[in-house]
Amino acid sequence: MGALAATTVTAKTSVSPAQAAASSLSDATSPVASAAASDPLPLAPLRLPKVDLDVEQQPDDKAQWLRDTKLGMFIHWGVYSGPARGEWYMHNAPVTPADYRKYLTDATSEQFTASAYRPGDWAQLAKDMGARYCVLTTRHHDGFGLFPNAWTSTQAPLNRDFVKDYVAAVRAAGLKVGLYYSPINWQYPGYYDVHGTDCARNPWGYTTDPAHKENERIMKNEVYQAVRELVTQYGAIDDIWWDGGWLAQQGSDADGAFFWEPGRFRSGPTSGPSTRRTARPTRPREGRWA
Repeated sequence: MGALAATTVTAKTSVSPAQAAASSLSDATSPVASAAASDPLPLAPLRLPKVDLDVEQQPDDKAQWLRDTKLGMFIHWGVYSGPARGEWYMHNAPVTPADYRKYLTDATSEQFTASAYRPGDWAQLAKDMGARYCVLTTRHHDGFGLFPNAWTSTQAPLNRDFVKDYVAAVRAAGLKVGLYYSPINWQYPGYYDVHGTDCARNPWGYTTDPAHKENERIMKNEVYQAVRELVTQYGAIDDIWWDGGWLAQQGSDADGAFFWEPGRFRSGPTSGPSTRRTARPTRPREGRWA
């Protein structure tokens, strides 16, 4: 942020030179003035980009705009907006995948119809509040995508690419464009049982099944293809928010790295869990990352 502009105020009360000198001396030797002179504001710590989970962090010249903007607007919006119980509703209730999909297809008072979708209003609200970038949840943990995806708004009954409209509205407002994406997908039992040998606890009663190994492979492949779609079909994206690198909502991103393989680029179908790690990310072909 730029420095605040100083405002000069001219006093209307006259004082003698002696009074002015005494006042200046008093101010200079006051505890407040002494503290201000001896305790300058500390400098921000030096940021040194490093390799994190085999991916090189962005250098300052790429990331400085985000540090400078200070304020952005994050938008959670999807099927869960129909029942209006928050993005973790499917998990916390819990609601089975089959019943959760009814919030999209069944004509009830809680159906997600997107009839009030006006991304231009969101962008204007962001500007009015002083934000300089927006981020939209293109897909949350429920697995519903607002763009072409396995389960997506571009299918019936909505038949609309909401990410496309959002990106256009935010750009038109002169704001930076951010996209959020979650690799977690509660629709897939394989997310909780990637080896098909030891299913983790979950709200829906998924249990260990060798078939989950193929299920997780399909889920993982969907993630790679979806991210490719996001970074190639909507022009330059200023910011990508990647959420939920852990598995079965346990451990850390590092614990799940053997499965997601951060830093690796794939142009075709993915394999299942791998033990091979790369030292550095592979350069993308045709300018693409996945």
